[in-house]
Amino acid sequence: MEFKVFPSQKNTYPIKGVALKGNDPYQWLLKIQQLNLRLSEVQIFPLPGATPNTIWGCLIALNTSDTPLEMEEVQLFQCFENKLFIPEYADFSPKIKANDLTRMLQTPYCCYHPEIGFVELEETYTLEDFLVLPEEKNCYTFTPELGTVIPSTIKRMSIIALDEEETLKQLEEKFPKNEPLPQKPLSFLDKIRLWGYRTFLGNKAKSKTCVPMAESNVPVSVKQSIWQKLFSKKPKMMDAILDDYKNLEERNKNEVDKLLDMLKNNPDMALKYAIPINSEGLPRGVQKGSYTFRQYRNSLGLSGGNVNRSGVTIDIGDESLRLKTQYQNTAKQLIQSGDYEKAAFVYLKLLQDYSLAGSTLEEGGQYAAAASIYLKYAKDKMRAAKCYEKGNLTNKAIELYIELGENIKVGDLYYYENKIEEGNNYYLKEVEELKKNNKYIKAADVFEHKMGQLENAQATLFEGWTEKKDSINCLHNYFSNIKDDKVYKKKVESIYDSLDNVEVKTVYLKVIRKQFGKQKQHNQQLKTMAYKIISEVGKTNPKVVTELNAFNKNNVEVSKDITRFKLNT
Repeated sequence: MEFKVFPSQKNTYPIKGVALKGNDPYQWLLKIQQLNLRLSEVQIFPLPGATPNTIWGCLIALNTSDTPLEMEEVQLFQCFENKLFIPEYADFSPKIKANDLTRMLQTPYCCYHPEIGFVELEETYTLEDFLVLPEEKNCYTFTPELGTVIPSTIKRMSIIALDEEETLKQLEEKFPKNEPLPQKPLSFLDKIRLWGYRTFLGNKAKSKTCVPMAESNVPVSVKQSIWQKLFSKKPKMMDAILDDYKNLEERNKNEVDKLLDMLKNNPDMALKYAIPINSEGLPRGVQKGSYTFRQYRNSLGLSGGNVNRSGVTIDIGDESLRLKTQYQNTAKQLIQSGDYEKAAFVYLKLLQDYSLAGSTLEEGGQYAAAASIYLKYAKDKMRAAKCYEKGNLTNKAIELYIELGENIKVGDLYYYENKIEEGNNYYLKEVEELKKNNKYIKAADVFEHKMGQLENAQATLFEGWTEKKDSINCLHNYFSNIKDDKVYKKKVESIYDSLDNVEVKTVYLKVIRKQFGKQKQHNQQLKTMAYKIISEVGKTNPKVVTELNAFNKNNVEVSKDITRFKLNT
């Protein structure tokens, strides 16, 4: 028998050997280190040279074929049955069995090299026996103090949020402090003086058109009065009387009008004396028709507090609508000026619109405060969780999403914090919930796009097909995820072979029709498969023949044949 080794276009056997040329063991050791091989994982066999008593090099036998070997100036060898080493891209004939090869060889291993021929590998060369280790020296070692190390990568970052009450307390501190009322109510003497002005000067004198006498532009009613005759030579005294009259009229003005004017002209000041109204437009805790005008600042704290109702009670009547409208306009004005805290104060404490209070702070980027308002006042955990998420307050957001059963959001946030295992646990919870509700496509989507586990996604889609839960779409997506053409063809055939009744084959035909045209390279196979199914199912269900149109679009002859078939059946 003649044993031949010849070139081949591919490697038939696993790569488990490396040949190194040269007779210097030191160079062998360097090459082994450069190949990232460990001496404990390899066997070294010296290879003889072409002349007696010379060394050509060595063959390094590897324990496994998984070791990556990328380096120039080395020759790779295939290994047949852990016995025979031949060069890469080579093969031999005739083919022999491992038992026959063992009987032929007198040594455990044999190697064929193009330069030196066949060599029986008898003894291994142990480099450890020839290594000269340096002399050990005792030296004093000490532990240095721990220094500051800057990490090369930041795996996750968390912002710790304050509790809701503390957040609201800090927000409240941004409001103006208490100040006394800017105007005192009229005394008994003030009222008498005002009555006298009205009696002798008339109502027109208090209007904004009133100017000093010196400008000769006083209303006619005033010019004709006896006051003009008395003070025509003393204009300054007349001006003082008019100013005093205006001041008394301003102080005697309706309390709501005072507040409305203050809200228009000086919102910051007005908030100190604002009157909270409920959703019906009435002051809280006050009967319809009256309210107490005082500094409500002490009773409007975001974290609560007692209400002190001392003050002057006056009739409010239908003024609540005007007051509510002005509050809304003031809040919008504050938002435009960027004062989101005070605008939120108006919505929260004056209008009791908790949703707008939270959204105002959210618009201003104060996510923790907005979330606190959503939780304490609006009782809206979902919006609070979204606010915490926007503000990178991940831990708070996770707590709320867990309470709400939002497993996908919890998983996303754990992934954001680089806590992959915790995130996968909640993704799996969502998968189980989706499968219980027969939503296999969404469950597979979680595996594929959230967890990056295409294999599990495919298994879930196939499970949906076998369990008949949206089976057509499940199998359609299953085929669409297969990118390897060979695997695709095998799956199409193997699934068909597993079908055991006409009903299931009819459903499978719908999947084939849905796949047809998606990937042109598979159209012929799908068309052939469809014909096969139609020929089988058509015996008991002639209507299925119409499915041929989907695989022969714009084919008039096929359409005619289908029509004739339907007429004859």
